[in-house]
Amino acid sequence: MNIRKFGIGLAVAGAMVWASSWGAPLQAATPYYKGKTIEIIAGAGAGSGTELVARAFIKVWSKYIPGNPTFVVKNLPGAGGAKALTFVYDKGKPDGTVLYFGVSNLISKALNPKRMRFELDKMSIIGLGGQEHMALVNKDVGITDATQLVKLKQIVTGGARADDPLSLEARLSLSMLGVNFRHVHGYRGMPKIAKAAATGEIQFFTTATLGYRVVSKNFVANGSLIPMYYHPYFDGKGQQIRSEEFKEMPSFIDVYRKVHGKDPSGPLFETYKWMLDVNGHPTGFIAPPKVDPKLVAILRETHAKTAADPAVKKGRLASVFNWKPQSDLDRSLAAYKATSPEILATLKEIATKE
Repeated sequence: MNIRKFGIGLAVAGAMVWASSWGAPLQAATPYYKGKTIEIIAGAGAGSGTELVARAFIKVWSKYIPGNPTFVVKNLPGAGGAKALTFVYDKGKPDGTVLYFGVSNLISKALNPKRMRFELDKMSIIGLGGQEHMALVNKDVGITDATQLVKLKQIVTGGARADDPLSLEARLSLSMLGVNFRHVHGYRGMPKIAKAAATGEIQFFTTATLGYRVVSKNFVANGSLIPMYYHPYFDGKGQQIRSEEFKEMPSFIDVYRKVHGKDPSGPLFETYKWMLDVNGHPTGFIAPPKVDPKLVAILRETHAKTAADPAVKKGRLASVFNWKPQSDLDRSLAAYKATSPEILATLKEIATKE
């Protein structure tokens, strides 16, 4: 009996040596992310809409990643997310355990290439999405319809920074309509911008879906702010895409047609389309340079599955943030890389106009 056991032991040992020599594991390898923690460096302050979107997403994401890693969020606000993005670009560990979450800052990068040190094409985009944008006006301006904007002698717009995409959209659209404006920037966050507009400190601004639902909608309800139009995104053929969030509101294109009797065209409109294309899905998860492509693939595949999970689509944040397929992201990055000198010159002119 002992001899028999000894023989069986030799057979098993031999099988293990044989399997090992051929690189065939006897059991599945331990997933890379098992026992690991993924740090999310959020380019916004605690409690911000950006952070809320990130936290809602990572609650579900972990279950799709083999090994079910733990997620932690660390806030690093500043310069509209550029501070955190630059930190991840410069110092993020390339082991798949550090990700940036926030806006991609491509518009700011185009306007200030030397100030923005990160190079997005050297990083790995895991997933980007976006919100819809719409413009509002203070009730005391005395108009109820966007076509009446052209009757105003001047209107005061406001935003976070001179190169803030939302305020650039407002200024570009007003410039195309032929509305004289004065711009004020330096407001820190959408709550302060919306309050300034509601109290008459400024008169006109653009907000995104989350900012509208959480802040501006209350001012609309009490009558201090009046919706004007939404800024449409454009498909690959340059045609406007109708809003799902603001179905009852005209697009800027609709308003322009009513005012001028034709479709917009020219340098301002080409810049407007370019900016909405590049900035149409500006926010998401980005990995630092030199991350192993296999880890990038895992993160991208599981990100896509998470984005389709019903648990992510429920609640107040559900329809606020629309994750985009990689093909859309590739098209936007291609548009960014192919920025013409004319578009850049127009963008700089609008950004510096006060």
